[in-house]
Amino acid sequence: MSAPRLSADEHAALEAGRRIGDPLADAAAREHGAASRLFTAPEGSALAQMIASVDPPPSWLDGDALRTGGELIHRAGPWALVALASASLVEGYADPRGNKPLVMSGQLERRAYRRLQETARFLLCVCAPDGMRGPDGPGWQATLRVRLVHGRVRNLIRASGRWNDAWGEPANQHDTVGTLMMFTVFMLEALERLGLRVTPDEAERYYQLFRYVGHLLGIEDALLPVDLDHARRTTASIRSVRLPPDDDSRALTAALLGAPIREARTPAERVLGVALRQLLLGGTHVLLPSTMIDALGIPRTASRHLVRASGPLAAAWGRLGARGPGRALAVRLGRALWDAYVEHGLRGGPQPFAPPERLGGRSRAEPA
Repeated sequence: MSAPRLSADEHAALEAGRRIGDPLADAAAREHGAASRLFTAPEGSALAQMIASVDPPPSWLDGDALRTGGELIHRAGPWALVALASASLVEGYADPRGNKPLVMSGQLERRAYRRLQETARFLLCVCAPDGMRGPDGPGWQATLRVRLVHGRVRNLIRASGRWNDAWGEPANQHDTVGTLMMFTVFMLEALERLGLRVTPDEAERYYQLFRYVGHLLGIEDALLPVDLDHARRTTASIRSVRLPPDDDSRALTAALLGAPIREARTPAERVLGVALRQLLLGGTHVLLPSTMIDALGIPRTASRHLVRASGPLAAAWGRLGARGPGRALAVRLGRALWDAYVEHGLRGGPQPFAPPERLGGRSRAEPA
């Protein structure tokens, strides 16, 4: 039986969102460009207007979600990393309309692994204790920087003359909602499939944290799901009309799954990269539908059996971190793991969430 979807009117509004961008972020990106200037916005500037549009916080903001919603990612530890890389990102790449800004911004083979590290850093910032509490929170700042990056990418794409209007607006409202579902519904589904139990209350608090992320990203109130049930119905509607993966989908996926080896700098890192690639490959076979795996050209690997066999370990880890002193320990260990992974991956690179200076890639759907 298919999952419940949005009503016909809600679905039509979401589809119409493919033609809607984010004028506030576009103007701010044109005016200020560099995301490092985010908190020196002159009064009356486009950047100040963008910030004012999300401040003060909305009345529905859940203080408990701000305090504890992000603990899920930390207590899930390594399973959350697998869920992000093997399920959330790959399913996002599978969308042939939504992946075009990513490809054209130069994030294909050249920067696939760095994007994974930056995405992990973004999750760390958002899920940090009080990370989304006002302008001083690292997650609040990171989210506004990402919104500026989206504005910069839209401006560059429009100026290039290379955009196909059949794809909708670059980085549009529909696709931003889809990205929010990637971090929430996709992630929760993947953790459950890996064997880590998430209580309904914990899942709702986690979603409400990211509902605020969606608000900061400029998603219109009419399109922003109000709770996790609404988000799940939104996800089902998005999936119901998603087109089959294209060559860009396959190239992005291959780049992501092959990056741990390609980015290795020493023999030891190469050994670790081989193991990580096998883990991510195995994860896709456990977490994604077989039809999607085939359409993306993901190779079959014996490591899928190891990932499946880790289910009891994930369940035990989940029980440890469910409550009491064990939860504090699991959160602390998981955050240390995420910190080490991100810091190692971003070493020596440019500042995370920096807007691109120019378009660096070409979609397979573009004429050469």
